Amino acid sequence: MKIQTFHWDAVLTGAGTITLPSAVQVLAVWPSPVDADDCFAEAGFAEFADSDDAWDSDWREVVSTAIDFLTRFGEPRIRRPIVPVTANGLWQRVVKRRPKHSEIALSLVDQVILSTEHDRFPPAVVDFGEEPSVTLAAGDGHPMLWIFSGPNAGFSVRDLLSQIRPQRPHSQRRLDWSVLRPPR
Repeated sequence: MKIQTFHWDAVLTGAGTITLPSAVQVLAVWPSPVDADDCFAEAGFAEFADSDDAWDSDWREVVSTAIDFLTRFGEPRIRRPIVPVTANGLWQRVVKRRPKHSEIALSLVDQVILSTEHDRFPPAVVDFGEEPSVTLAAGDGHPMLWIFSGPNAGFSVRDLLSQIRPQRPHSQRRLDWSVLRPPR
């Protein structure tokens, strides 16, 4: 099943711990449907369906497009790169003299996606610009993009949504943001 629609909402400043010093706008953007999730359900969201390869492909395109869109505010810099580790087999360790474990280098898009798929990884927090006027955060295993924008950034959620999926509907949707919060 592909992503059908997008929702967004303005969240109160200070709702999380990852903020810009002068953040005046905190936005949450998420697709529908999403996999069944207790946090989403408790927050009042009920559009659930099992994701598949088509959904995953859509989500990858959404994250990539969002990052491309946000680069208009400056060069992206991830605060704390997500570096998964993989075990090297005996053959690689003995014959190729590799260590027992190796780090895997991931693209920025892959790091954001990984943080939205698995809560065992830290959040992906990406600042755009030298003194960031916009920050993208994702994490806790939730397919949600949190966007923090400064007072003079000129960020518009409608512009972002028109870039992400112009052919798909999008609407503002209120959830209980005391339950579903930006990643910490």
